[in-house]
Amino acid sequence: MGETTRFWNDVWLDLEKPIKHYIHTQLPLHTLKKKIKDYVDINGNWKWSEINIYVPEEIRSKILSTPPPDSQTGPDKAFWRWTRKGSFTTASAYQQLKQ
Repeated sequence: MGETTRFWNDVWLDLEKPIKHYIHTQLPLHTLKKKIKDYVDINGNWKWSEINIYVPEEIRSKILSTPPPDSQTGPDKAFWRWTRKGSFTTASAYQQLKQ
């Protein structure tokens, strides 16, 4: 996990939008393309020194409650947040559009 999912530009936490929409400062352009795996150190821990400077406390707590990706978790997968199993259905899309 974390090989293809972008840390700042993809929705991978339990949030409505990508993390970049919750920060209160300008991100350096080179960081926008970084993948989740780029924020995990060789010991499998989050690289807090590279994350803390940008994210507010409520986002830090969400990251903290999310285990860092490792090679055992498999490849990144798309997940449709509006169904329990994460699979897209036209019914769930219709319900979302009605809201």
